[in-house]
Amino acid sequence: MRFRSLALPASALVVLTSITATTAPASAAGACSGFSTGLHQLVHAKTGASLVTVYSGEASKAVSKYGYTDRGVVAEVADRKGTGLVDVHRLRKGADYEYVAGSDVSAARSAGYAEESVPFYGAAASAPGCSTPVHQLTSKGKHRLASGTAARDTLVSQGWSDAGVLFYAAGSSEPTTGTPTSPDPSEPPAPPAPPQSGRPVPKGPTAGPLPAKDSDTTFTIAVLPDIQRETHKASDPRIANRSQWLADNKDKLDLRFAAVVGDIADWDSPDHDLYANAAQGLLPLQAAVPMAAAPGNHDTAAVCAGGSACPGAKTWITVRDTKTYNGYFPASRFGALAGTYEKGKTDNAYHQFRAGGKDWMVINLELWPRKEVVAWAADLVKDNPKKNVIIVTHSYLESNGKISTSNGGYGSTTPAYLYDQVVKPFGNVKLVLSGHTGKGATRTDVTSKGTTVASMLQCFHSMTTNPVRLVQIDTKAGTMKTWVYAPYTNESWKQFDETTKGLKFVG
Repeated sequence: MRFRSLALPASALVVLTSITATTAPASAAGACSGFSTGLHQLVHAKTGASLVTVYSGEASKAVSKYGYTDRGVVAEVADRKGTGLVDVHRLRKGADYEYVAGSDVSAARSAGYAEESVPFYGAAASAPGCSTPVHQLTSKGKHRLASGTAARDTLVSQGWSDAGVLFYAAGSSEPTTGTPTSPDPSEPPAPPAPPQSGRPVPKGPTAGPLPAKDSDTTFTIAVLPDIQRETHKASDPRIANRSQWLADNKDKLDLRFAAVVGDIADWDSPDHDLYANAAQGLLPLQAAVPMAAAPGNHDTAAVCAGGSACPGAKTWITVRDTKTYNGYFPASRFGALAGTYEKGKTDNAYHQFRAGGKDWMVINLELWPRKEVVAWAADLVKDNPKKNVIIVTHSYLESNGKISTSNGGYGSTTPAYLYDQVVKPFGNVKLVLSGHTGKGATRTDVTSKGTTVASMLQCFHSMTTNPVRLVQIDTKAGTMKTWVYAPYTNESWKQFDETTKGLKFVG
């Protein structure tokens, strides 16, 4: 869905009209399956004013022009009506925004508010697939949404008052609830630290680069989306099911490599259970094909239990603290690893393999990478002109398929900067993979060398199944064919079937 871009005053507030929770109708669960539109939460760095929007372009504009910090996609809602769903309207009066759940906006209009956008849709009551309560909270005349109980509790502990549930949404990845922060160039990032103690790190065989088949010009790579919601319970079979399905079908697919786009775990805990669950579930895939992984914000110390940012933390520093992530995903898990930017950290690394009669380099990068990391990546691409490059990073495409211009308010650079410095100048970058926001999208760009580069977004948060994007590359035909399949429920998501043509592979 698309909203028109608006001029947002920096002092804008969000006012929300809550609904009373009810028992979900039996048909509501079906409507919840359509919850795939990301709901952004933005907070003004100075005033604390809050804004929510389902339009990523509006979120980017609020950040670039009006000083807001993008807290990311805090929940997923629907873009069309459905049984058991409630429409959420946005109305405006001056610098004040009011959100009304339900079709009756007469009270807001009587108070001088005017509706300025089409509504999005949440569930009127908790139901399978959309059980996350989105609360309205107030403090000193300001209003804030909190997606999930943990985020609500954090705000309440800071003095906010809970005014009730506005609607129910799918999942919760709210990355922050405290005072927004901005990077301070005078403070260096946190240095690498040894892995913490906790649950033992799952161990198993690691596949190296598979034997080349230069006579075969077609092969496949698997792209795992943000799998964080599959890590909450050790008994959840979905990660292992996906991994085993890929391993079992390795030869049929001619699967040569796998990439994970970040948010492998949802948050850390004293025993690091979620990391251990993810590492355990990925063992069958790790043994079958070489992998690369890019850490997301949830894989860093910037996010605490419940999926919210640690209150009071300097997020531009803690987002570089990945000691737990590296403890459970060390270099030994990546069989095609050829080098890293920092010793003892796989946040920024490159991997090499040969397939389709060509040489390949996969570069995984930290979230909104530091300028020196971007320069390192650019040198890798420049110094390897005969290698076809795949870049894996957590945030790159927005849900509408555009390259993001936001650093989330606490990153070092933007995806647009990464494009300008690493992707656009060279002719050998062929594919950029990301997650973080939205659901799925693809795009193509033409580099300064006149070559085509494809980009693919796969966030695919799911509460019920385990989607994976498959990308079949044909180096002779110059194509990338992609489709999405969820082995746990044997679902094919046909809406993401697409073929990119006109690619020219080097070497």
